[in-house]
Amino acid sequence: MTEPHDTQEIEDERKVLGSILLARRMPNGGTPLLPPDFSEDRHKILFRLLMDLDQAGKVVEAGILLDMAQEKNLIEAVGGPVYISGLTDAVPSGANLSHYVHRLKERSVRRRLAEAITHGADGPELVKVLSEALEALKDRKTDRLDVSLAIPLGEFSIMPLPERETLVDPWLPDHGLVMLWGPRGVGKSWFSFALVLALARGENFGPFRVPKARNSLYIDAEMSAKDTQGRFNSLIRGNDGLEVINRVRIVSGEMLSRKGIPALSINTPETQNKIIDLIGSLEQSEAWRPDVIVFDNLSALTFGSDENSNSDVDAILPFLLSLRHKGFTTVLVHHAGKSGDQRGASRKEDQLDTSISLKPVQDGDPGCHFTMRFTKERGTPSDPREIEMRLTQDPDGTMGFAVTKTQVANYERFLEYVADGVDTVTEMAEALDLSKAMVSRYRKQATESGLLVQGAKKLVLTD
Repeated sequence: MTEPHDTQEIEDERKVLGSILLARRMPNGGTPLLPPDFSEDRHKILFRLLMDLDQAGKVVEAGILLDMAQEKNLIEAVGGPVYISGLTDAVPSGANLSHYVHRLKERSVRRRLAEAITHGADGPELVKVLSEALEALKDRKTDRLDVSLAIPLGEFSIMPLPERETLVDPWLPDHGLVMLWGPRGVGKSWFSFALVLALARGENFGPFRVPKARNSLYIDAEMSAKDTQGRFNSLIRGNDGLEVINRVRIVSGEMLSRKGIPALSINTPETQNKIIDLIGSLEQSEAWRPDVIVFDNLSALTFGSDENSNSDVDAILPFLLSLRHKGFTTVLVHHAGKSGDQRGASRKEDQLDTSISLKPVQDGDPGCHFTMRFTKERGTPSDPREIEMRLTQDPDGTMGFAVTKTQVANYERFLEYVADGVDTVTEMAEALDLSKAMVSRYRKQATESGLLVQGAKKLVLTD
């Protein structure tokens, strides 16, 4: 076994392997890593096995890695099952995989350079090692924080920074990150299609102001191309010219498949780079840049990942934040879970500017009729905070959303009024400017939650 230089080198190798297993992907980018870059023989074998898994199209995770090691009679050579399962303890998540890879590559090149000099390598071999050393060890701006980036507050406070505009006032900001979520069939795609068309027209979306027309890139990973086409065609008006509708561009998962392009998965660097490259090509060749990028939907675009794993979410968040820093507003379309909240790990909500819940007005309603409610907002809160929207058809056959209620529908206010002595459904409906049916729904919810006295004729809080 090759003797490693120090225990830190071994630990760095474990961090690379652990990060790969947590990220469930192989490292990508400008720093290629190979088995000889590891100093420990068992780490070389493990990395080779991971490469074989990746090349076979299998998920690189600990259980599958263990199975392959056993199949190839290498389980003892790699330290046994306990050693493999313990690799993920070396790091909290796979988010810093590229950093650990670059650090390990630096150590590898330094070691090989020292060995070449010590053993008197010939000219071509020495030139090769020196070339690799220069590539791996060169001073990269993205790898270091220059002192100029630590800006004194006095200077920062007067820096001329661009104003942050709103695309839909006030809940869709530029450089923003918004998530729209709801149960299957509630109308999330209809809502999103209507949103990008309102942005293309530069017209209000329901009660919310759209200051000016905007471009949108819609990445549809789930619906058939024919269904997507049909829905958009039903929403396009007769007076919508090409200038308007061409402000929306569609990337259809089905159309990609027809061209032999693998399904997009934004939790992988390959897809992330494809999307960034596509945007760059649109800007360069067609002078078209999206203001908004819609990902519909998150589950279809992150297949192979665990929605409940914060570590898997870590593979997506840096990409979404990079889109924000590049000036794009991102809208994520997502499913609701059985609890009624957004499905999966909560960490994806941490960076959101706005979180929007769509819930059917009535369970079992076959129509596209839901409440739109803001569950998180940064900055100026929306007014109203909850509205009802129903998909309707005009006499000419064009579809569109009708806002049937624009008043605040707030469960917390309902409970506050009960505490203040408003104790009948009729009085409550008048106080909140809501229908009696809506008040009755709040009454049922509060009673089932144990906040109102069961069976009481009037609205009475429990002790």
